[in-house]
Amino acid sequence: MTWTLLLALGAVLGWLGTVILRSSNEREIIALVAAGIVGAMLGALVIAPSLSGPFGLREFSLPGLLLSLTGSFVALAVAYPVIRLTRMR
Repeated sequence: MTWTLLLALGAVLGWLGTVILRSSNEREIIALVAAGIVGAMLGALVIAPSLSGPFGLREFSLPGLLLSLTGSFVALAVAYPVIRLTRMR
């Protein structure tokens, strides 16, 4: 359940990134949603265990969830300029 919630929140954050940045290109939308999901997963697997304890499959941890969302924000911040640079070429 926690991983499903994590994937859904990462996808929603990626989609919100496309809305905020007014992206209409399908490739940008897919790339930002994927970046949101990957960032949430990396945040849950890398950042959360080192700062707030393990983020398990069955336990829900609010600090772990917030850290995974932070990972999603970071991934979106890194992915967007890369996507824009590849679009300009």
